[in-house]
This record gives sequence, structure tokens and C-alpha cells, in this order.
Amino acid sequence: MQMMHILSVLQFDDLQIEKCRPKETMASCVLERHIYKAWGSLIDHHLGKKMRHHLTELLHNVTAVDNAIKPSFLLDFGIKASSLHHFVEDLKRTGCVKTILNIYQMGTDLMVINPRCIHLLQQCSNLESLYYLTDVSSGLEKPQSIKQKLLFEELSQSINLLPFSLDNIAIFDLDVTNMNLTTMFGILLGYPFTYWFEKETEDNCLSMIPLRCLKVTRTIHIQKENETQLNSTESFNVFSFSVPEELFDHTAEDHLNQWFSQKKKKDSSLQLSSKTEILPKVAM
Repeated sequence: MQMMHILSVLQFDDLQIEKCRPKETMASCVLERHIYKAWGSLIDHHLGKKMRHHLTELLHNVTAVDNAIKPSFLLDFGIKASSLHHFVEDLKRTGCVKTILNIYQMGTDLMVINPRCIHLLQQCSNLESLYYLTDVSSGLEKPQSIKQKLLFEELSQSINLLPFSLDNIAIFDLDVTNMNLTTMFGILLGYPFTYWFEKETEDNCLSMIPLRCLKVTRTIHIQKENETQLNSTESFNVFSFSVPEELFDHTAEDHLNQWFSQKKKKDSSLQLSSKTEILPKVAM
């Protein structure tokens, strides 16, 4: 799966990152404390108290999906699909989320998705404009950009078959037999850059290849309930993806900036950071 967690800082690059204006940030990312507490209670009830330490991660990411900042959130906590389904239903019932969300079960993985984002994705007639696809098959000496229109057409066909419901909080068990999960996860998670490789092997050619690692963080301001409490803020990573440094040219950078500009319109608190990293092995 595309690297999402192992990101140790080596160097930060100068990117053109728009700074949040405080007034806009407060307006777009304020959470009432009783809603924050309700999240904790629902996690305890549906997912178990051991999941309480994932409160911030769940709240930030599912809220980002609810607000269509990102199309989906991949959970790797070992949660049962039925428990997650009831949890999301109660999030909607109690007003912790505002929109109808769906759940995908993809093999052993679960995703909370915004069906409106899937619907819009299925209406896209030019998938190449949304995603930079990189071939990292193990037989290659180094990663290569994918330009073949046929592959994008095949991906579009797979995307068009994705089920969703705009009317109720539905759960769908997807057949992933013929899916390249690395690529599909990258697309469903809304990454502007994603990887593809020959399905015969899970190995890749990213070993010791300089990678431009990019991270987007979001800040939520939690309002106090009474005069004796203090307002607080929490920041959390909502996007984490990478692209081979050699392929991160001016065109790719423009693609990134346009993608991030669209995200900032939805939430002005978002911050983008970049670093270059070399790893002996990259898990997909």
C-alpha cells in the first residue's frame, strides 16, 4: 500500500503554501465541545474503549470525509464492519456528521466514504487530469510516469462500478479480486499522485529512490462549554502520499498546487508540508 505512516523528516522544501487567515480558520474548523465528547462516547459504545486513543484520528478524518475535504478514510484498526456501520449511523443520528456516509469493505480493509465524492468521480471523463499515476513495478529500474490512456480507461471502468447510496448509510462488500488495491486506495483516498504496479508481484522499484513525501494537516478549534474552560486546538494529518522526486517536475508541482488550492477552498486551516526521503524498502 502507498506509504502513509513512515515519514521521518530529512528536509523540507519551499512550497508556495497559502497561509490561513485566523478569522477564516476559526470559521471553517470550529467544533463544539459537546460534539467532541459525543464522539468519545460513541467510540466507547460501538468500537470499544480500547479505540478511545484513536478519537482524534477518527474525528479529524471522518469529519474531513463528511465535509468532502477528502473522499474517504481508510481504517486499519481491526474494527468489525458491522460495528463501524452502527458507529457511523449514530454519528449521523446525533449530528456528529452532517451528510450520509457509506462504508466499503475491501478484503480485510474498511473505508468510510462520502458517496457524493464517488458520484462526482464517476462523472469525470478525464481521469488523467485528476491523478498522476506512477508505474513502480519491480521489473523496472526506476519508477515511470504512466501515460497509457487504456489503463486510465480501465480504472474509469472500475470506478464506474463502485456502488454507493445517497439515501442511507449503506455498507458494501466489494470484490477486490481483480483490483490493484494500491491504485484504487490512492484514488479513493483522493491523492493527486498514486502508484500502480503489475499485480503478479507486490514488490516495487522504490527501494533507495528519493521520494517527495507530502503531508496535509488540518486544525480544529474546540470551543469551551463555559467560562471556566479554555478553548483548545488539535491538528492531525488528513493526507499523506508521495511521488518519486525525479518525476516531481514543474508540471507535477502545478498539479499539486491546483489540487491543494481546491482543498483550501473547503478548509482554510489546511497546511501542506513537503520533504525528501530515501527508504531501503517501501511497503505498498
